[in-house]
Amino acid sequence: MPSTQDELDIRRLLAEYCQLCDAGDFDALVDRFTEDCSFAFAEWRVEGHRGVRKWFETTQSPEKRGKHLTTNVVIVLGEGTATVASDFVFLVRRDDAYVLELTGRYDDELRRDGGRWRFVSRTASLL
Repeated sequence: MPSTQDELDIRRLLAEYCQLCDAGDFDALVDRFTEDCSFAFAEWRVEGHRGVRKWFETTQSPEKRGKHLTTNVVIVLGEGTATVASDFVFLVRRDDAYVLELTGRYDDELRRDGGRWRFVSRTASLL
């Protein structure tokens, strides 16, 4: 039966995604996805750990990194699965300040896998 702990663990997953992406820790980031995962951002779509890792290595080089923020999280829990909708903003560093670069919505499908929640699919749509 889904629990409050499941919601807390899912919120932690969303926060870890942001922090790992910003830190460029792609090994740990990819580990937050299931083996059969998919990831879509705007017109790009990749599948599996290899595809996700390559996408982040290509698009999130150190000079392109900034600060990911996720908010307005809505979680719908099932038995070992969850759907999550959340809003995001991405800030980049310019002249000693962070400025807004992108905003959008994440639509996620999650599954309890290996004792923890992981992304099965993550779709980022720009607003």
